[in-house]
Amino acid sequence: MSAYFDGQVATVVVQNMGTNGWHDLPGHPGVEIQLREDGDFLAGCPMRADVLTASYGYFVFDVPQPPCDTSGIWIVFRRSEPELLSETQLGQLTMGDYRQHR
Repeated sequence: MSAYFDGQVATVVVQNMGTNGWHDLPGHPGVEIQLREDGDFLAGCPMRADVLTASYGYFVFDVPQPPCDTSGIWIVFRRSEPELLSETQLGQLTMGDYRQHR
């Protein structure tokens, strides 16, 4: 996983190391990335394309209010019912201009 933040835009790259692909189809969990601070949702981005096993998913989203603490990146797998979800904290954003790291 890598995550960069330039003060306005967050870019998060996650590798699917599971045994199932992530698909935007009925019956499959929705996958999203969330930026949280002290448990409060700040910004997020849903999966935009299928992510096959061992492939990478790219999430890019605007952050309207920069967080003081950049350690709250979470990946969330959500079924159709909002109460059925699984989530894991991924780590923290690296501050700086992500374009320098290409």
